[in-house]
Amino acid sequence: LEIALKAMPHGTDIEKRDRAIFAFVIITCIRDDALVTLKIKDVDARKKTVWQDPRHVRTKRRKGIVTVFVGAVMPLAEDIVLEWLEYAVHILQLKPNDPLFPKTLVATNLETMVFEVQGLSNQHWANAQPVRDLCKYAFKATDIQYFNPHLFRNTVCKWALKNCSQYEYKALSQNFG
Repeated sequence: LEIALKAMPHGTDIEKRDRAIFAFVIITCIRDDALVTLKIKDVDARKKTVWQDPRHVRTKRRKGIVTVFVGAVMPLAEDIVLEWLEYAVHILQLKPNDPLFPKTLVATNLETMVFEVQGLSNQHWANAQPVRDLCKYAFKATDIQYFNPHLFRNTVCKWALKNCSQYEYKALSQNFG
């Protein structure tokens, strides 16, 4: 995961967002369908927590979940997420009810009559397919076998089995929801 994350470009707003999504999945192991419905206000950067509010986040069985960043798994990933939060609020000026990871804005170029990427919108993605696509792209760019975002959970669980007590492991399990 770290090799793919380090190789991801991060020059444009879209690249920064995509890299932050990949990093966010690593440190939270959040389900991709929940991820695309998160709002800026759902993440507390100071406490390093995520409130998966079932009123607007598509959680499994519609239950509320508080997730704590597991930065020990990969400190670089946590740094990237915190940088994204700062960038999203202060540079992109996203508001509390805006998507944490806004979808790509695509519009028609009136001169060429071709759809073109125009930046980031203020909308949520309709589904999690773009998250899976960006993960495929990240792995393909490094010639590493593709793992879908849900399998990141397995990787973190394997890490925890080697590095955590049984109590910490149980807490991690609850953290995943």
